[in-house]
Order: sequence, then C-alpha cells, then structure tokens
Amino acid sequence: MTIEDLSEGVAYYIRVAAENERGISDFCNLEHAVTPFRTVELASLPEGPLSVTDIQRDSISIAWKPSPSDGGSPISSYVIEKRESWRTSWSKVMSTKPSVTSCTLESLIEGNEYYLRVMAENSVGLSLPLELEDAVIPKSPYDVPGVPGGPLDASDIDRTSVTLSWKVPESDGGTPLTSYLLERRDKKRTMWTKVDRIKPGIKTYAVENLGEGNEYYFRVSAENAEGFGAALTTKDTIICRKPSEVPSVPHGKLRVEKLTEDSVTLSWSKPLDDGGETITGYVIQKNLIGSDEWIDVATVEDLKVTVADLTEGQGYLFRVAAQNLVGTGKFLTTDETVTPEKPLDIPSPPIGPIEVTEILRDSIAISWQPPESDGGSPLVSYIIDKKELKYPSWMRVIEIGASHTDYTVTHLSDGLKYLFRVVAVNKVGPSEPLQIHDYVMARSPYGKPSAPQCLEVAEITKDSAKLQWEAPLQDGGLPLLGYVTEKREALKRGWFKVVSVPADHTSVTVGELLEDHEYLFRVMGFNAEGQGDVVELEDYVRPSRPIAAPSAPTVSVVNVGKDNATLQWNKPASTGGAPVIGYTIEKKEGQNPNWEMVVNIDQYCHLHTVHKLLEGYEYVFAVSAKNKAGVGEKGISDLVVPVRPPEKPSSPIGPLEVTDITESSAVLSWQAPEFDGGAPISCYHVDRCDIRYADEWIKVVKVDYGKEKCTVRELHEGHNYLFRVCAENEIGFSQFLETEHAVLIKSPYGPPSAPEGPIKAINITRDMVAVQWAPPSDDGGSPVMSYTIEKRESGRHSWIVVGHTEVDVLTHGVTNLIEGNEYHIRIMAENMYGLSPPLESLSTFIPKRVLEYFPFQTSWMQEAHVMANMGIYTVQNMPRNEYVYRLLADNPLTTTWEYIDIEMPEILLKHLE
Repeated sequence: MTIEDLSEGVAYYIRVAAENERGISDFCNLEHAVTPFRTVELASLPEGPLSVTDIQRDSISIAWKPSPSDGGSPISSYVIEKRESWRTSWSKVMSTKPSVTSCTLESLIEGNEYYLRVMAENSVGLSLPLELEDAVIPKSPYDVPGVPGGPLDASDIDRTSVTLSWKVPESDGGTPLTSYLLERRDKKRTMWTKVDRIKPGIKTYAVENLGEGNEYYFRVSAENAEGFGAALTTKDTIICRKPSEVPSVPHGKLRVEKLTEDSVTLSWSKPLDDGGETITGYVIQKNLIGSDEWIDVATVEDLKVTVADLTEGQGYLFRVAAQNLVGTGKFLTTDETVTPEKPLDIPSPPIGPIEVTEILRDSIAISWQPPESDGGSPLVSYIIDKKELKYPSWMRVIEIGASHTDYTVTHLSDGLKYLFRVVAVNKVGPSEPLQIHDYVMARSPYGKPSAPQCLEVAEITKDSAKLQWEAPLQDGGLPLLGYVTEKREALKRGWFKVVSVPADHTSVTVGELLEDHEYLFRVMGFNAEGQGDVVELEDYVRPSRPIAAPSAPTVSVVNVGKDNATLQWNKPASTGGAPVIGYTIEKKEGQNPNWEMVVNIDQYCHLHTVHKLLEGYEYVFAVSAKNKAGVGEKGISDLVVPVRPPEKPSSPIGPLEVTDITESSAVLSWQAPEFDGGAPISCYHVDRCDIRYADEWIKVVKVDYGKEKCTVRELHEGHNYLFRVCAENEIGFSQFLETEHAVLIKSPYGPPSAPEGPIKAINITRDMVAVQWAPPSDDGGSPVMSYTIEKRESGRHSWIVVGHTEVDVLTHGVTNLIEGNEYHIRIMAENMYGLSPPLESLSTFIPKRVLEYFPFQTSWMQEAHVMANMGIYTVQNMPRNEYVYRLLADNPLTTTWEYIDIEMPEILLKHLE
C-alpha cells in the first residue's frame, strides 16, 4: 500500500497488524525509521536553438532559452564550452547566472572554426548540451576596399618621371578609406617596390626618379581599417624616355650595291636614334646632276631599294631619310655621283685542253690558250690549282701574270697522280675553271736497279758472317752507285741497315753479331733513282763456336710426400757452346746401381714432381741437361724417403648445438674432428655473426682441445646470431662447423600471467569501489613484485592508472569516482621482466551511496577511538539520559566511513521501546 500525506524530512516508524473477526494480531515493526525526501535529477538541456547574435574579429555572442526543467534542484548556472574544429575535446569558457541566457565569448582567434555548446547545472551535475549545428568563425564585420576604378592611366612621360591617375573604388568595405598604396616593378624584376602612400582624397600622382629607358609596371590599391584591397595594375609597361621627335639621319653611308645601265640598288643602316617612336619607313629621293630639284623615288620599310628607269650615262645623286609618327628626319646623301652603265663581267674560261708538255719525278709542265672573252675588263692573271688523287679538295699552286699561258708545277711527289685546272681573272673576278681531263702521274723516265744475284754466306764465326753476291741484271738506265746490306734478328720484325759499299764491291763482312742468335740478311743495289729490288737469304744465319755437352745442373729436393718428391734445379754453369734443349730426370731405388728413366722435359722447366714412389723407400734422383752435342753430366740429389706430410685437421663433428640461452649468453658444444691432420690439434676457434650484418664474422673465444664446449657472452638480447667453430694444428685451420639456423638471444623468463579472476567488488560507496583478485597462476619464472590497478570510464577508450599494491595485498580501493558513472577496472601483475596481460572486470561498477536512517536526533558526538584489534569497549560514567551508540569502521582502502550494525542488549532494546 502507499502511505500519503507524509511530511518531507520527518522520520516515521511504520508497523502492520492483521485483523479478523476475533481481533487484531501483534504488530510487525520496520527495523528502521523512514524519512520521505524529494527525488533530484539532472536538469533538462537548455531550450534551443542556440543562436549566434553577433560576430566580431575576436569574439562571438550567443543566446539560448532556459531549460524547461530544473530536475528537482534549482539551476545554479549555465556552462558554456567551446571546441576548435581540429580538436576532439571541449574546454570550458565561462558560466552565467541562471537568469542570464546569453553571453559573449572573447579572446578568440580570427579565422579559426569553433563549435559552441551550453549546459544547465544544478546540484546533481551538468545537463545534456545544447550545441550549435555548424561551426562559427570569428571575423570582422567589415571588408577590405574594392579595386580602384580603372584604367590606371599614364601621362606626361619623360626621361625620369610619369604621372598616374585612377578613380575611387566602387566599395570602401564598409569603413572609410585611409590611403592609397602606389607601387612600381621593373619589367626585369619580380618584386614590387613601394612608391608612396597617398591620402584618400588624391587620385593623381607624379612618380619621379625613374631610370631612363627602363620599362615599368605600376599598381595602386586602396586601404581601410581592414587592410589593403586588390590592386589596379597598368596593362602595358611604361617606358621612361624623352618626348618623341623625328629620327636622326641613317647611320653610316648610302651604299651603291649594284649598278646597271638603267637602275641602281642602294642600301643603308638604321638611324642611331629613332626619336622615341617606331620608325615607319624610309623616303628615297634622286637628283639629276646640274639640277637643284630633288625628286621622290620611293618610300620603303626595308633598308634597301632598287631605283629603276634611269638614263644610261646620266649622273645622279641619291638621298634617304627615316620617318616616324612625328615626321621625316635628316637626309643621308651618296658621297659620289652615280652614273648608270652596262656592268662588267667575269672572263670566260681559258681555252683548252690543258696540254702536258713534260713529266718528271717531282714536276709536270702544262700549257693552255687565253679565254675568248675578257668580260669587258682586261685579264690581270691566271690561277693554277692542283688536286691529288687521294684528297677531295683543290690546293692553290700559284697566280701568274696574264701574259703567260704555260707553267711547270714543281714540288710534286714521285708516283702520285694529279689533276690541274686554270682560272682567268679580271678586276670583276675569276672565271669558271678549265680542268685537265685525266689524272697525270709524276714519275721519272728512268728506273731503279733490279735485285743482286746469287746471295750466299761465305764464312761464319762466333760474332760475324761474310756475305757475297753478283751484280744485278738491270741498272734502270743509270749507272749503279753501290749496294746496301741490312739484317733482321729472328724474333724481331724490323730490318736495320748494316753497311753500304761501292758498286765495285760484291761482298761484305757483317760483324758485332751475337753468338747463337739467328739472323736474316738482304742486299739491294741503288742508282740516282733510288734503291732497287732486294735479294734475301732463304735461311737464318747463326753465329757460333764449336759445341760440347752441358755441365751438370745443381739439384735439390723442395718437397716430399707420401708417394712423391718434388725436384728443383738450376741451369748448368756451362751450356757447352749450344743452347740447352731439354732435361732428363732419372732415379735409383735403394741399393740398385742402375738408373731408371723418369721423364724428358723441355729447357724452360726447372721444377718437376716425381710420382708413384713407395712410402718409406729410399730414392736418389739425377737431372741432366741436353744440347745439340748430347746429354751432359748428371746432377745428383740427396737421399729421399717419401712420407706422408702433416696437413690441416678435418672439421669438428656436428651438429654445433646451442643451449642454456639467456638474455646475453649461450652455451655451444660440438665433438672433436675425426682426423687431426697428422699433427696434434692445439685449440678451437669460435666465431659469431649477427645476421643484421651479413658475413661479418667476429672472433669470440679460443677453446683448448679436449674442451668441446664454451660459453659465448656479451650477446645482445633480441638479436639473431650464427655461430661457427674450427680446429687448429701446426699446419693451419680446419673447415668451419656452423650452426644450421640463426639463434635468437632472449631471456628464458618473462612477465607473469594475468591475475586470477574474476575481479570482485567487496565494497561500493558513492565515490569508491573496493576490489579483490587472486594471484597469477604463473609468475613467469621471476617473483611477482607488485600489482597495477587501472580504471576506464564507460564511453572512453583510455585506461588510467589509479594505484599500485605490494605483492601480498590483493585488494584495492579505487577512489575519487563519480557517483552513478560506470567504470571498468583491470589489474596487472608485474615482475622484473615486465607487466602481465591485464585481468579485466566482467562487468562495470557503479559507485552509489548507502541511505542511513536514525529515529533520533542525528547530532553525534565521538565517544572513543579504538584500535582495530579490539572487539569490545566499555562506556564509563554513562549518564542517565537516553543515548544511541553507533560504531564506524575506518577502512584504509577508502576515504569514507561505513556503519557497522550493533547488536543492542535486550534491556536496552526494551528501554528504547
């Protein structure tokens, strides 16, 4: 049932009894008194819309309507918040009294976008927000001026100044103009330069101190309190120059380029000064000699003109002047009288053909006939050119007088073919050439001698050879002058002159030859035309002395294997007078007196390995040199016993195992090699390679033989390594034994597992939740040192650390919570290797208050403060008045006090009733 008409704030006890026809039963009483109170909640959001009433450069004014409901608690204020468009979080700007429903937000940044919202606040908290639908941007209510009225006219232009004028802009931006800014820019530059800032009432300005001949752009812009508006710019460049005038006289002379019997072609150059205006054309006039009248002939734009219809033999003067928009300048006149006449021409070619009258070894004589026409001007010369067969271009030989019609061309090369041509020349120029039809070879009418006969070697010594021959059959038509003898070594390609003898000598002795070297000889005769054909010996000539067999080489044994021996020897001290052509190697086994042939090898080899020997047997070896005379004396070696030489050991036996890996070390183990190479193994070498630096092996440690195990230290955790090991004896190092895969260096321990759940709430108040959990099932190999507690409010993504506990504390009070909000809580265990995965609450926790009711006046006085380990307290000197006692427990996990029910003695309960 519902009991109505109760007074708010008054405590009531309520009891119920049953009734039937026999009477009323005993009453059932409520354990506590009940005090009616009003339900309080958040106010409703302010009534919209949220409107913007004013916008300035750094402020915005807004207005709204009051909240329709205060939630049962009077509204204490309205809170205004802002958020810039690029942020995600809101920030409080200000708050107003509940009676004020408008405000102005100041200190804003011009041009930024802002979102705004308003919330009503009562004793419970803030209402839902009333937000602007779109962002608002602070800006001035005014604008910059418009473009000044155009065009930007230029007048009164001279060498260093110009006057500019413009009109007022159509819009002043809502605020009065403060000035005009006038700027200029040289056509060759990109930067604008300030000329002046002009008062707003002035719209004409004379710009001075400009560079003569420079081209400028100008622009003007209007300014108000908001700044400068767009600029008005001149359409074309403005050139500073003096006022226009007529052009100066054409530069240079008025030239006669071509003259015929009835016309003349004249040319001239531009004036140095065009008067400041573009030249539009040139006026040409003529004057007949003996007359004072100048007659216009033509007006042209080019710098050349042909004046026709002239009278042959009549003298003329001509003049020309430049014109521009201002007028005609001064005239330029020809320096001399111009008389039209028939023009001279070049002569016709000389009359051919060109006759060759004499041919010698270095010269050729030619002749020709004069041309039929001299072109109206007497001949002044003939030009003679030549061209060799192997060259494409002509070469000037000489220019001779016009009275000569023959010439001997000298300085030619014997045996080369030539073309010739002749050109006639008058004062007008050269004629077309007259050219010989075929090439002509320069050559002598005589010949060179033929080759000498019957060349042979008459005598040979160790350093000379005597040659003899017979005279050539033909002398070439000229007396024989002598013979030339040449030689060539067998291994060389070039011939060298040895001696020259007179024509009456048919033998020669060639000395200073090298013994045992091979030579070829040849002989040729010569006359005034040069050297004739050669005769050459068919076989090589070898100067030499009597020969004998070579002496014995010196033999040594440089290496001995288990079934072989390597011999080395020097060249014999004496070759016997003939080159060594090879060597013979022989051997004797044990006490056998007979030598056994091993091998014959060439003269260039001085090292040989004898194979197929018996290990442990005794051998002696002999080496003999050979030449054309035969085999020389034996060079005998020392006694040789083949044995197996020591070698490098085999590789250690794998696999190369890696164990006991920690964060900075690893233990390697392997087995000894199967074969020590015939020499004791002294040690092992261990290398490592960080795979981030491929093929970069670093020596780590040297391990004694017999200890096939080592610890590699100073490794980097998280890096991957390869390892390898090799054995060493006195000969060298074995092949490496290498790990098959890279090994990751890391600690065998790690963070603990997540604490055991679920997370239990052992106490909840209006601003606190006390939680409890169990230790993790796995400590990761390292003892748990502490626990970390974090919270996260529903609707948010980030976790916040709210506390830490020692390892033996498995409860914690999460404080400073907001009543009614939902919270997630998670807990992580930590050891020296880090944090465990989190244990999260299965559901949210909601802080809320506990209601307390007392039947008496709630003015409490502290009676005593007792320690936690006491379970009883005696009240001394108790007054006779009626009292109620309460006991409060102080929980160290919270900031609040919780009530504990007290079991009242029956005598006290009866007294209370």
